[in-house]
Amino acid sequence: MLAEALSSLNKSSLASRIKGFVEENREALRLIEEAYTGSRYLYKVYEREDVEKSLRVVEKLLNLLEAIEHEVFTT
Repeated sequence: MLAEALSSLNKSSLASRIKGFVEENREALRLIEEAYTGSRYLYKVYEREDVEKSLRVVEKLLNLLEAIEHEVFTT
């Protein structure tokens, strides 16, 4: 959705960055989504390595979103 919104604003390079991030981190993003949904309905234990990888991906995502916010609202 974000990539589509950026494309509609003629920010195709930013949209490409989002799409690339998702492709590169698809596995970790799925794990994060599963953990979010599962935390509401299921009990599941995650390996430390999975949690650490997920945290790194979240940090990268936050940095990417900050950069995109800066580019959208300052240019």
